[in-house]
Amino acid sequence: MVCEEDGNVNAIVYLEMWGSRQALHRHIRSGLYIRILHAIDLASQPPEISFYEIFGQEGLELVQALREPEQEMQ
Repeated sequence: MVCEEDGNVNAIVYLEMWGSRQALHRHIRSGLYIRILHAIDLASQPPEISFYEIFGQEGLELVQALREPEQEMQ
């Protein structure tokens, strides 16, 4: 996903989600990733780059389980 940062017209947010750390590393080493590196080279200032890792994921079932009255008592 690519979008502008709210309130900062000079910022672009680029977001990718990968199924595993190994998949991310393969992508960074790939020829396709060179497009990102070229965009970085064109920037007027060094970019701020962050990699965030999520160690697990849960969905609506977590909300439902926590909202059940029996769960609140335990």
